[in-house]
Amino acid sequence: MATGRMLWLSAAIVSAATAAAAAGATGSVPLRDVMKAASNTTHLNTEITLALYREQLKKDEIFCAGAKLANDWKRLSGTRVGPYECRLGGRKLMITTKPVYFDANGHMLAAGDAELKSKAVRLIETGIKWSWQPVVELNPGATAGMLIKQ
Repeated sequence: MATGRMLWLSAAIVSAATAAAAAGATGSVPLRDVMKAASNTTHLNTEITLALYREQLKKDEIFCAGAKLANDWKRLSGTRVGPYECRLGGRKLMITTKPVYFDANGHMLAAGDAELKSKAVRLIETGIKWSWQPVVELNPGATAGMLIKQ
């Protein structure tokens, strides 16, 4: 089972790379952190909790693929942001968000602000949308390294 999760995570990271190019990189994000970012979206958290129950999974054992802000973000470098891609059993959860950035005084920053990356000290994720898709195994016998080479 661990190989299957690693295989999926590698595939998710590769497939999310294009979407996350503006953010900098992709990497793993604990599901609990994704749920925290979506805490105002009760319906999504309820769906996730139900999926965990049905698949007999634990929230702390699940990792998602997510974007990571690049090093040019003065105070937010390394912060994880959407889109997120999480596998929960036989289904894949795709979550998109719209980050809203704030300066040290709590003022919302405009997305087009030329100094956004140096001024932003906090972000919240809004406009959360999600969809569920079936998981399609490309090559169930492959290892994570084999998948990337193909």
